[in-house]
Amino acid sequence: MSSAPPPAKKKARHDLAPSNPYLHAFRSALSSLPPSYPSLFSPSFDAGLRSSLFTAASDLGSALIDRYAWAVPSAEAVALIKSLGRPVVEVGCGSNAYWGSVLREAGVEWVGYDEDVEAGGLLSHERKAGNRGGRVDPDQGDEAVRSPGGADYARPPVLQGGAEKVKDHQSSALMLCFPDERGRLSLDCLENYTGDTIIHIGELVLGSTPPLASLPWGRSTCPEFQEALAAGWHKVADVPLPCWAHEANAATVWRRTLASEIVYADDDDDDDG
Repeated sequence: MSSAPPPAKKKARHDLAPSNPYLHAFRSALSSLPPSYPSLFSPSFDAGLRSSLFTAASDLGSALIDRYAWAVPSAEAVALIKSLGRPVVEVGCGSNAYWGSVLREAGVEWVGYDEDVEAGGLLSHERKAGNRGGRVDPDQGDEAVRSPGGADYARPPVLQGGAEKVKDHQSSALMLCFPDERGRLSLDCLENYTGDTIIHIGELVLGSTPPLASLPWGRSTCPEFQEALAAGWHKVADVPLPCWAHEANAATVWRRTLASEIVYADDDDDDDG
């Protein structure tokens, strides 16, 4: 009499592909636009139609930013970050902390900070407060600016803090996802970081796909940060991210460049020898 086969071993949660409702929502929103939308910036595209489609896409994108994040994670980007095999600290993660949720579900050890744990990174909050990460007058109420995210994903805890918190995580990879819509948080983080790995999420003037000519540095990190990145770091990986036609988002990994000194003997010394 044959015995029943043993039950299949259940996979650990981090061995499974992480859920990504943002990607599904983005694809759904993108499909609601006309088939001609990907050619939005073609010179032959009708100017009037370009304006209306740009507005429509911006409105769709703004709603998704408030619900999830400023950039859409892809399976390839998550796999890249996981392959680093080290903890990740994200500063300016926003109150939704969507990337943190996806990374943690994939098995990445992630911790996130934001100056405003209630409404950091929300466009609705920015319109009221006048700056990203600022606080709203309590008399205005908070319903309009409270994060709507987390309804369809497990939102991780967000710790309060800014660039100074990087000092506590020097052995971690530093992750920055659109921290500088206004301000220079990215540069402050870089100045506090002595580690060797940066994960940049968003647009870069050095990216394989450049941002719009009207915004050559993109909307993710300030020019001073990108100049410092180019001077002292080198890119080791570049994964394009799903994005709108007016965006050039990517997940890039950077390693600190180690300099070696070469000392030449003076010509006079050679003559004397």
